Amino acid sequence: MGQKLGQHFLINLEKLKKVSDALEITRDSVVIEVGPGHGELTQYLLEAGARVTALERDKALIEPLKEKFASFVIPAEAGIHPGFEVIEGNALELLPMVVEELERQGEPYMIAGNIPYYITGYLLRVIEELEHKPMRVVMTIQKEVAERICAQSPKMNLLAASVQYWATASIIDIVPKKDFNPPPKIDSATIRLDVHPTEGDSIRYYAFIRQLFSQPRKTIINNLAGKDGDKEVIIEALQRAGFDAKMRSHDLSMEDIYKLMVIFS
Repeated sequence: MGQKLGQHFLINLEKLKKVSDALEITRDSVVIEVGPGHGELTQYLLEAGARVTALERDKALIEPLKEKFASFVIPAEAGIHPGFEVIEGNALELLPMVVEELERQGEPYMIAGNIPYYITGYLLRVIEELEHKPMRVVMTIQKEVAERICAQSPKMNLLAASVQYWATASIIDIVPKKDFNPPPKIDSATIRLDVHPTEGDSIRYYAFIRQLFSQPRKTIINNLAGKDGDKEVIIEALQRAGFDAKMRSHDLSMEDIYKLMVIFS
């Protein structure tokens, strides 16, 4: 994926290996790589023993990738790992289709990549909506976004509450801008998302947190009441549940959010 598509190629080999190591690849691992570029990370994934399906939007990179990893291309009927395939197209559109096929085959999988900044939020929403979710996601993204995803009280936010509903998030490495070609204007971070089962009705949950974080600078009373709610009733319910009526949404933990959802949605 070239620069015209917003990609900055990660060239620090040590940082690339950390992404591969964080996936904890075993011989039967299936990895979907988003935006392989010139195949710098792909090399580590394949050498670690993974079967890699790479999703690449830049047509000019497809043939070079096929040539570079020709030795890893093994016919599917051989049933041997590792293997490599590259699919041309928009990863946001391709990912659900590739995952659907893996689900039919009953195969667990992981997702990795050096993600163009402008698709990070969209990609997280695509993963969030997958019925057959990955076991693990390890990707290099904008440092500020990584910090928001991993935030805890008193820095909780809508993005963190959305992602942490389905995954445990942690930053495993900081990647300075000098480690990319061409270098971006800001630093990046490698984030690891360990996917876990979700609790309750996800549609209800996401609707509730959108309300809860609708005006982050206001108290949770104001957000929960909206335009027509009875604030006195909300205050009484909060106090009975042990919440400070002056709390704001950024003060909440994930446990707090689950408790509030039970009470107010």
